[in-house]
Amino acid sequence: MKAKWAFLILILLVVVTGCNNDTSEQVITYNKDHTRYLERYGWNIDRFASEMKYAPETLISYGKHMKEVKTAGQLDLSPYVHQEVIETGYLLHETTPGYNRITAYILESGGHIIGSYLMFEHELQDEHGAYHTDYTSTEPMVHSSKVVPQDPTKK
Repeated sequence: MKAKWAFLILILLVVVTGCNNDTSEQVITYNKDHTRYLERYGWNIDRFASEMKYAPETLISYGKHMKEVKTAGQLDLSPYVHQEVIETGYLLHETTPGYNRITAYILESGGHIIGSYLMFEHELQDEHGAYHTDYTSTEPMVHSSKVVPQDPTKK
């Protein structure tokens, strides 16, 4: 008889603990310095996009990307060639007419933010539901209120 009661209690415990619905939301915390930095420019992080760590002496290996960062993003990384540089990307909540996806990239070296730039993208969904980026524009970091709406087809 005791074995039946023990078995019944065990079954009830399994059912009760299995029915526990944890409805708490997941809280995602981003680098606080990055969050504050982007907020100063009027931007809000939607989600993490990427992180690239460039070891000392390796920036030169990424010549095409570094040239775009320097010319379009107006960020010269040559003083940091001999140091580790970390480039972190965040998709932003904001969009602009003509561009439906904006990514902010923050670059750091020695624990300090050394610069940033924005990548404006126009994405289209094809008949199969896949997304494709058809226009992209790299720009220097600007305040969100200063972004001029653009027609990406005329860039």
